[in-house]
Amino acid sequence: MDKNVEVLVVDDDLAAAQTFSELIATKYSFRTEAYSNLEKVLEVVRTGTVKVAVLDERMPDMNGTDLFKKIHQINPNIKAVLLTGEADRLDIMKAAKLGYSDYLEKSNISELPGKVLVAYTQYEASIVNKSKEDQLLNIFNPLKPQTWFYRYTIASVELVDKNFTFEEGWKTKLALVSSEQTQESSYEYTEECKVMAGTEFKESANMVLKAGKLASLTSQLDLVVTSHIDSSLSLSVTQKKKITQTYKLQEGIEEGKQAVKKVFESNPIYYKFNVLLKKYCRFCGSVHIFPIEVYKRIPKEMTRGHIFYADGSNRTIDTGSVSIP
Repeated sequence: MDKNVEVLVVDDDLAAAQTFSELIATKYSFRTEAYSNLEKVLEVVRTGTVKVAVLDERMPDMNGTDLFKKIHQINPNIKAVLLTGEADRLDIMKAAKLGYSDYLEKSNISELPGKVLVAYTQYEASIVNKSKEDQLLNIFNPLKPQTWFYRYTIASVELVDKNFTFEEGWKTKLALVSSEQTQESSYEYTEECKVMAGTEFKESANMVLKAGKLASLTSQLDLVVTSHIDSSLSLSVTQKKKITQTYKLQEGIEEGKQAVKKVFESNPIYYKFNVLLKKYCRFCGSVHIFPIEVYKRIPKEMTRGHIFYADGSNRTIDTGSVSIP
């Protein structure tokens, strides 16, 4: 994966994107890369180093404005310049509404480096202006003096999903093969916070944190995201709940079919947060933004059932959530 990209140029015509990228890099020496693969673009954005995106509006897989929305979901601080074939009033209006720094017709491509410079400057200024509002994270370790070189702060916290589940979190509660069975199911909640970060942040953190792990930040991030959760949810103690239900093999099946097995599962529910961490170097004044994901477990579990039919087909049914207790 490309590292330390500051300016990315996106066009479905990779040769054109490379030409535009070289134009910018030659003029201002920004670390610039060209892309035509949109998934690759989002991977690079997640590294946290991108400051400006130059986006072609007319692309077959996804237009520039829709791509910009996805980029902003990862890092809302990134600035962008819209490229158009000819000035389209609707495109320009969309760009202004979404927060593009500027737009440029490709016929005037020689002006692109100047447009990027302005957007780059706007990015830097916005980071500095927000620094007074950022929440400081304490990661100083007297046994590691180099930890003083950098200051980490939380730039923003966004709650993006209140019903997130990990696919590997599904556990079987009951496998029903008899016609009817009464089962007591137990649900347990234990406080938990998971932090997931991109490679760029992990490599950076390796310089100041133990063995590349985020343990020294997790407890602080836990407190931060917990403050964004509904206070009616009790998150601080282990809780249990038991439910006794009667399950019937042929109940709720498709007409004309015969069920041979039902499997009932549950999965812990988390609140998912997108958090932007800001790393500031006390010596050179450089600032990097690192997008990370924080998952805070809540006292609920998602449930579902799998029905297996005699004809070999099967279906999955979402059966809602269970609150604990």
